[in-house]
Amino acid sequence: MAKILILGAGVMGSSLSVPALDNGHEVLLAGTHLDVAIIDALKADRSKHPTLRAPLPKEVIPLQIGDVGPEQGAAADVIVVGVSSPGIDWVIGQLIRLVDRPKPIALVTKGLAETGHEKPGAFTDRVRNALGAKGLGDCALIGIGGPCIARELALRQPTSVVFASDELSVAADFARMMQTEHYRVHTSDDLLGVEACAALKNFYAIGVSAMISRYVNPDKAEPTPAKTRPPPCSIRRSRKWRGWPPGSAAGARLPSTLRGRAICM
Repeated sequence: MAKILILGAGVMGSSLSVPALDNGHEVLLAGTHLDVAIIDALKADRSKHPTLRAPLPKEVIPLQIGDVGPEQGAAADVIVVGVSSPGIDWVIGQLIRLVDRPKPIALVTKGLAETGHEKPGAFTDRVRNALGAKGLGDCALIGIGGPCIARELALRQPTSVVFASDELSVAADFARMMQTEHYRVHTSDDLLGVEACAALKNFYAIGVSAMISRYVNPDKAEPTPAKTRPPPCSIRRSRKWRGWPPGSAAGARLPSTLRGRAICM
C-alpha cells in the first residue's frame, strides 16, 4: 500500500482518489485555499462532493491545506497535482514547502509555460526548475493526459489515460499503482509531447467545434449558406474568450452555440 497526497480537491483531483483507493492505497485529499467548502462538505459526508456530483469512497482523508505540513509531504510516496491551470504557481509553492526528498510528482494540471527560450515548455518544466532550485531536481515528474472526464472516472465508467515521464519505469510504476478495470493507463517516455498535446487539445477542440456549430447546420449536416457566413475568425481576446493558459477548458467562456454540448478529443 502506498501513501498518495493529492493537492487540489476540485473535480479531477478528487476523482483520482477513486482508482487509488480501489487499489488499496491511502489517499490524503488536500484542498486549496479555494476548496475550503468542498473539504468541509466531504468531512461531513464523503458521498456529497459539491462540484463533482459523484460520491467518493469513505476511505479518502479530506484535509484543509493548513492541516497539511512537511510531515504529510514526507510520508507521501507520490504527490499528485490536481489544481486548475491558473493555480500552478500556488501549487509550486506548496511543493517547495512539502517536498523534502526526491519522489514522484504527477501532474494532471495542463498548460504551457514561458521558458525564456524560443520554445515554450510544459508545466512539468516549471515544477522541475522550481524544485531544482531547492536541490530536488531529481524528483521524477509524471504528466497525465486524457481524454478523461472527472465525473466518469469517479463513477468508475471506462476511461483511458497516458502517464508520461522521462523515465519510463517511473510512469510504469505509477501506472501499476493506479490502473483498475475502469481506469486504463498507457505509458510513454515522451513527457513533453504528451503534456503539450494534452494542453492544446482543449484549445483546438473548442475552436473546431465552434466552427462546426456555427457554420454547419447540425440537423441537415449541410454547410450554412455562403451568404450568411461571417468572415474568417481570428483568435483574439474578447468578452467571450479569455486569455487563460492553453488547455484550461474551465477558463474558456463558450459562445451560446456550444452551450450544452460535450466536447471531447
